[in-house]
Amino acid sequence: MGSLWFIAALLNLGLNILLIPRFGILAAAFTTLMAYVFVFVLVYYFSFKEFHFKIEWSFIIKSIMASVLMFFFTMWLNPSGLLNILIAIILAALVYIALIFLFRGINKKEIIFFKNLIKPAIKSAKI
Repeated sequence: MGSLWFIAALLNLGLNILLIPRFGILAAAFTTLMAYVFVFVLVYYFSFKEFHFKIEWSFIIKSIMASVLMFFFTMWLNPSGLLNILIAIILAALVYIALIFLFRGINKKEIIFFKNLIKPAIKSAKI
């Protein structure tokens, strides 16, 4: 896995060097996406050689849809300057979370799981 991520990092860096001067910041996002797709495809291939498991394609599609809508929201904001970019990041994350809930990407079982995961941390912080 370490070698795979190292190759993906080199791929990302090489594509950034080639594409950012011509296409700007969007090229950086695209090259990062390509590096992650590269890792996904190889992990998927090698994982299924060893293990057989079900992939929740519906959640992946919902996540991609939420990501695309978050992208358009961020582009609409068109932030400039450090403070505006930080605000845009926070707002985009909130939009993504809201969309995942609206698309029913997270169900009750997962919400209960996260509540149970957080409860001990909250209790220990109060002591």
